[in-house]
Amino acid sequence: RGLHAPGFDVEHAPHRPAMARPVRASRSLLLLLLLFSANSSLSLPATHGADPALRAALGAASYEHRCVPVLPAGRPRPEKLPREAINDDYCDCADGSDEPGTSACSNGRFYCRNTGAAPKFITSSKVNDKFCDCCDGSDEPPSLCPDTCASAAA
Repeated sequence: RGLHAPGFDVEHAPHRPAMARPVRASRSLLLLLLLFSANSSLSLPATHGADPALRAALGAASYEHRCVPVLPAGRPRPEKLPREAINDDYCDCADGSDEPGTSACSNGRFYCRNTGAAPKFITSSKVNDKFCDCCDGSDEPPSLCPDTCASAAA
């Protein structure tokens, strides 16, 4: 029937049923999986974290991103990336330019609009690190950081 200590009868144990712990553990595991998948499936617009020039270019219907891609040796190097590859949380470009709004590329640049204060760039590694680097809070999930740009400008 499974592994258990010699002389211990699971079916006639005086305490809780044998399945109580696994069911509770399964519920906890399911909850963690649901939270993780909800967090990881957060879809960002391609313009999130993009500087004004890239933001304007992304508005064109025929936009294709040009970069130096990161590919294993021997694979063909694409010269262009489709719009869907921007902010998809996968670093395709060696320069990190395809991930302005995620932390997928360690050398990427995130543009803080900071409306009401001075705009600035931060490294993409600071995006979604639970520390508010942009005064408008745009480098973190919505509602994590209050907008402090008005007081930063004063």
